[in-house]
Amino acid sequence: MRGLRVGQGEGVPDLSVVIVSYNVQRYLAACLESLPAGADDLSVEVFVVDNASPDGSAELVARRFPDVRLLVNAENLGFARAVNRALALTRGRYALLLDPDTVVPAGALTQLVKMADRSPEAALVGPALHDPASGELQPSFRPFPSWRTAFSHYTLAKPVLRLWPSPRWQPVVDRPTTDGWLIGACLLIRRDLLNAIDGLDEQYFLFCEDTDYCRRVIRAKRRLLYTHETSVFHHEGKSAEQERPSAMRLVALQSLLHYLEGEGRGKARVLKPLFKILFLANVLSQCLESTLKLAAYALMARREQAAKHRRRLKRNADFLRRFTFRFLAL
Repeated sequence: MRGLRVGQGEGVPDLSVVIVSYNVQRYLAACLESLPAGADDLSVEVFVVDNASPDGSAELVARRFPDVRLLVNAENLGFARAVNRALALTRGRYALLLDPDTVVPAGALTQLVKMADRSPEAALVGPALHDPASGELQPSFRPFPSWRTAFSHYTLAKPVLRLWPSPRWQPVVDRPTTDGWLIGACLLIRRDLLNAIDGLDEQYFLFCEDTDYCRRVIRAKRRLLYTHETSVFHHEGKSAEQERPSAMRLVALQSLLHYLEGEGRGKARVLKPLFKILFLANVLSQCLESTLKLAAYALMARREQAAKHRRRLKRNADFLRRFTFRFLAL
């Protein structure tokens, strides 16, 4: 990692970068290679936590990036536990959670730290995230999810609730705010916040841990800052793609329900069973719809459309077959 000013000895580095990796060797290498230019004026320490990747990611880091502090887990502990393991070792004025499928443009992290230095009221700072291929802005700052969000996006209540849509994300909020949460793909954390608030909730294996962390920050009367003046490229979801879609669907639902329980257990006791019923009913209705459309498109020899609904049917049927009872037990 030539060109990176590695924080050493008793001095406090400007930035501690924490990357949790699972089975994304190619993306991880590109991410690490982008850091020297991305943090050009900063002293930096870099931690990579490998969650038992079978693709040789840990070996690659040890061989090609000797300045990186490599932590190797014997099993996949999930994102939150892996992050907390590294955060406990960091020394920087700021810590940065960085996904392994990101690429940092030249000067981006330097700019992010300067923005945080100019905004001491912001405990967390996040940049704009862009797709590397198209340059399109990704959701980078979103309103907090609610039970209404869950019902409108995942259940049979969707057609009714979508008559009164709510924004899924806000593209630009260049001021400290308490109105939403920052995506954890690139999240700058002030040192005093790390000392004041516990790390990520380890009951989340994957998904929603960043949402929950932002909620706890705001409940502690701190503020967030999302800035479009700095941007990072994000391939998005490459670690999650390593697992079966139906398994990731269950993990996402489990995390969402755990998050929503934090909005009040009384409300959750009423709405959680209803959500489960309407979610499964929605999956069954999608299976029926896909079956009918698959048959119709097959008769019309429209292969592309038929293949689309065959995949959708397979995905939903796989979830119902493998995870219905586990979902109901959440």
